[in-house]
Amino acid sequence: MIRIAIVGTGWIGGIHADRLKRCAGAELAYVFDIRKDAAQSFAAEHGGAVADTVEEACAKADAVIIASSTGSHEAVALACIKAGKPFLVEKPVAQDQAAAIRVRDAAFVARIPSMVGFNRRFHPGYSEIRTAIADGRIGNVESLRFTVKTATPPTAEFLKTSGGLFGEFGIHFFDLACWLTHDVPVEVFAMGSILTDESYRAVGQIDTAAAIVRMSRGALFQLDIGWRSTYGHDERLEVFGSKGVFRAGGDVITMPLSGVRTPEEAARRLPDWFERFEATYLIELDGFMSLVNGGSAIGASLQDGLVAQVMADAAARSVATNRPVAIDVATRGHEAGDTA
Repeated sequence: MIRIAIVGTGWIGGIHADRLKRCAGAELAYVFDIRKDAAQSFAAEHGGAVADTVEEACAKADAVIIASSTGSHEAVALACIKAGKPFLVEKPVAQDQAAAIRVRDAAFVARIPSMVGFNRRFHPGYSEIRTAIADGRIGNVESLRFTVKTATPPTAEFLKTSGGLFGEFGIHFFDLACWLTHDVPVEVFAMGSILTDESYRAVGQIDTAAAIVRMSRGALFQLDIGWRSTYGHDERLEVFGSKGVFRAGGDVITMPLSGVRTPEEAARRLPDWFERFEATYLIELDGFMSLVNGGSAIGASLQDGLVAQVMADAAARSVATNRPVAIDVATRGHEAGDTA
């Protein structure tokens, strides 16, 4: 039985704890949070012993899930590496690119198996499209277009310590663009607005944005993203190639033009994002357990996480400067999936 420690007892830590109850061959053995009362409540609900320090949790567990705040990711990951323990870290890898590079390089040198929590890679629809692209069924990929609007926007207070619209939410789709196409980015241009929540202005965050990314083989990736949807979680993808097009997530309820019905009278709503992707967390956890047991890496590597983080940061910088931003290939370092 693989003994797992969860560091961070917020909402995402609870999701991982719930999945562990259904993951064969693994158990929640240790819990740590800087808020001791929160750790105790979490352990009472989900099981596991409360560790007094991160170092204790890493030393006693066989593997670690890092679900704490972004600002703590580097310190926790380095504690895992020092203890020689595999870890799954929620995105982003760390609070900034320099910290993410330090984590990546330390894990590489120490040969520590690791994985970044990009759970959408484990959705069957996205996996099928990736395989079809790799098999050449669409021909040469010429453009990708994501439309993503969420029905569960975060508070301005939360955004103070997260990566904002691009780093907290858009980072999933920056990663998918690379993963689906087996390609890497070279340049991004983005624009953003505050249209849905004026409280975001006080913390310097946007809530609506559009970005265009040029990939290394010339394909253009377009991202239309926002923190508001009044009709459920809207996540659509179109991939255009020299032989045709793939589409996913096209079940959007459009408003009638006749004026017969009001928005409230729409026949049905889209499910929220967790309903759409709940199953991916267990598949992701099974993949991590395989990695811990010496299997090959099937999820996102620290290098993959760094590239997506660089893309998100570049998009935010483009919004701030109103200019295209080149993506530094030097950040790529080790090949994706490498641990040694």
